[in-house]
Amino acid sequence: MEELADFLNEISKGYDKPEMFFSTDSGFNNALLLKKIEEKGFVPICVPKDNHCITYKDKTPKIKELKIYFENKEQKYLSKNPDETSFCWRIKANYRMH
Repeated sequence: MEELADFLNEISKGYDKPEMFFSTDSGFNNALLLKKIEEKGFVPICVPKDNHCITYKDKTPKIKELKIYFENKEQKYLSKNPDETSFCWRIKANYRMH
């Protein structure tokens, strides 16, 4: 990871670059990996499991429950707006790792 990060940072010197993201399937529960990713200037993207909990609007639903909630909202929206073909959810939540 460190060699790749150093290489990407080196070749992009002198350029106005956007934030670079690093995706990992197991990073959400590896504190050292997350720290290294952030130290190298990357934004970590992690893939937690549906049965993990988050804190959202003072509640602690499982990710699966929140996905069902937003899928229902999406279906209602798309039924009222048939010309729309895609939908994007962006929420701010705290991941409850432990």
